[in-house]
Amino acid sequence: LNWTNEFEYWLNDVEPPVDNYQLTTIKANLRVTHLNYWYEHGGVMIMGYEMYRRL
Repeated sequence: LNWTNEFEYWLNDVEPPVDNYQLTTIKANLRVTHLNYWYEHGGVMIMGYEMYRRL
């Protein structure tokens, strides 16, 4: 995704690093697990409107 590339480009040298996650690259049966991990550990969750709507 373009947003992932933008985060990596602009926040490459930020300390502490900002983790970003793409929900669209994760299999449907694992998305809840990854959302919980993101919720507990922080970072940026990247998803489009359609993915958000399906949650």
